Amino acid sequence: MYGQTRRDGAATPMLRFFADVSGGLATVAGLSLPLAIIVAGLAIDFSRAEYAKMAMQRALDFAVLAYVEAPASEAESHARTTFAANLKETKIGALAAKFSMGADGTVSAKATGEVPTTLLAIVHIGSVRIAASAASDSPKSTTTTTTTTTTSSQPACVLLMSKTAPQALLINSGANIDAPNCEFQVNSTGSPAAIYNAGSRVLTAKTCIVGTSIIDNGGVHPNVNLGCATLANPYAGALPTPTVGACTTTNANYSGAVSLSPGVFCGWTNFNAAPIVTLAPGLYVIKGGGWNVDGGTFTGHGVTFYFADSSAIQFNSGMTSDITAPASGTYSGILMFEPDGLSPSPFVWDDSVSSSMEGLVYLPSRNATFNSYSSVSGDKLTLVLNTLIADGTGWNMDSSTMSIAGSTVTTVTTVSNTTNRPLSLTR
Repeated sequence: MYGQTRRDGAATPMLRFFADVSGGLATVAGLSLPLAIIVAGLAIDFSRAEYAKMAMQRALDFAVLAYVEAPASEAESHARTTFAANLKETKIGALAAKFSMGADGTVSAKATGEVPTTLLAIVHIGSVRIAASAASDSPKSTTTTTTTTTTSSQPACVLLMSKTAPQALLINSGANIDAPNCEFQVNSTGSPAAIYNAGSRVLTAKTCIVGTSIIDNGGVHPNVNLGCATLANPYAGALPTPTVGACTTTNANYSGAVSLSPGVFCGWTNFNAAPIVTLAPGLYVIKGGGWNVDGGTFTGHGVTFYFADSSAIQFNSGMTSDITAPASGTYSGILMFEPDGLSPSPFVWDDSVSSSMEGLVYLPSRNATFNSYSSVSGDKLTLVLNTLIADGTGWNMDSSTMSIAGSTVTTVTTVSNTTNRPLSLTR
């Protein structure tokens, strides 16, 4: 029998075999034990590391979202606080995180750490290194502020050329002027350069006075600015100069219904007894006297008046006028004008019931007066005068097509735009 001892005391072959290999089995068992520990350690410790990595990933995701939602100055500190708070119960050593925002505004983050081992420590593997990364799908919420500066120029519908006259602009009681879309420019530095009296109302986009001294006795006149820059005369030397021929009419007197044609009117032309005057389109040259209109109705469309000297038109006694400049041709847009360099002289509208005028009135030497309830209701009127008195006047006016660039107005507009905060991530 293989498992028994013979009667003579000798071992059987089977016993001799086990006796011979017993030392080898002990050696194999000794070598297998560390390998088993490593395998078990790998299973346990890497399972712990994977759990820690999942926790790190979750914490990093929350941290990136915290970065996105926080104000720019607090974004990183808020992200780090969120990251640490979500790993407070997790044993991860050598923990480090890095956050950054790219040129396109997206936020990215990376984190690393080490998880201590248990069984693997026996074979001198003290920790397992883990890492995680996250990024926002779209840019961080940002607020962009855009400032736009626009410069515009209000047209001047009244330009007073005198640089020295006291009270170059005189607004008396009863004057009501509505010019909300244009400016009055007073170039005078006289003392005072302007006077506003009680019972008056002047509504302009701006009244710009070069001088710094005015007398304000009351009334309504917002938007008055002192110490403005001088506004140049844009039409000096720029308007056509008519050739003044022989007189076609001299010292004429009219009454009743009158129809006139363009020509050269010399001496005084009198329109008496409230006539009805109709003017054909064209150029009317007045020299050596003027026109005296005593009431009635005065109508002319497409007409231009040229004063060759200190001649003038004077409207009196309840007169109604409706005169407009040509829309085309040599004198397009010019209603009344005179040569440059004349000595100052008066130009009076007196007791007009209604004056509707459209076009450029270029009379830089004239001290103009609008008296006694004269009413100017022209939609587009540009006045270049030496000085101006408004006394009991009702005006409703705007700049004509022959406009004058007024002062510059700068408008600053600030717009803030905030991008939407993204709530999704990539890994």
